[in-house]
Amino acid sequence: MEELDKNLGNDFSYNNLDKVFQVILRSATYELLYKPNLSINIIIKEYLNASNFFLNYSQTKYLNALLDNVAKKLRNSNA
Repeated sequence: MEELDKNLGNDFSYNNLDKVFQVILRSATYELLYKPNLSINIIIKEYLNASNFFLNYSQTKYLNALLDNVAKKLRNSNA
């Protein structure tokens, strides 16, 4: 996913992330791009809540940081 790779930064590669991370990031990115009426905080909160079933606490913290980074870049570039 080009848009996601572009906004993850140099430290991350989408293809090297765990499959669960890929699915969550792809879904969240879709909502950030195509659901501008939803707040960033709500989108991130919902995906983090869902990820609690699949990831441990440290992975969820990492996911939170990734989603926050991507959200800020996407929403600022599309504003």
